[in-house]
Amino acid sequence: MLKMPYLLLIHFLGLVHADLQFDDTELVLHPSINDTESTGAFRFVNVDDNPVTIKEVKTSCGCTTANLTKRTYQTGEEGVIFATFKFEERQGRKSKNIYVTTDVSGEPLKLTITALIPEVLKIRPIMVWWKRGEEVRAKTVTIEVNADVPADLKQISFSAEGFDSSVKTLKPGREYEVTVTPRQTEKPVVVSMSIKTDLPKRGTFRSFAMIR
Repeated sequence: MLKMPYLLLIHFLGLVHADLQFDDTELVLHPSINDTESTGAFRFVNVDDNPVTIKEVKTSCGCTTANLTKRTYQTGEEGVIFATFKFEERQGRKSKNIYVTTDVSGEPLKLTITALIPEVLKIRPIMVWWKRGEEVRAKTVTIEVNADVPADLKQISFSAEGFDSSVKTLKPGREYEVTVTPRQTEKPVVVSMSIKTDLPKRGTFRSFAMIR
């Protein structure tokens, strides 16, 4: 019998302590294949009876920035937080969070920006790996160029020593085969493999090699 009044009380308390009401707390962005970053707008209104000050806007990654035009909003006043995600070498569906703390709310509100980043380079597999103690042998990564223009592979490098690579051209400007060979398989290690192309905007991409 007490369940419904209790739920109504919780709802009422939620309205009383509400401060900023956002149109959306999650945004999905659709950048083009030539974009290097994408920006979304989180629009909100102050629904509190008093002025609300945004104390902090924190992002989950250095690749994401969030900007405000002001900090304090009067009752009924609208505002917007612009969130910009710089892709760098990232591809595919990537999500980043923004945490908003006000002088009214106790816990930060989480906003999420998701970018559906087109694959400029189709890298398969994204990771090559060996078991510990496995025979030292080469494994291959196939790279296909999906950009509007052809691209040459300029350099393959690793974030740490212990791996060697070579590149074979299958279709000039469009398809390549990268051979990756570990120097040992006795010690576990994970490294990123940087794939540098001559594309003018999004030119560098990343895959991984691991011994586990």
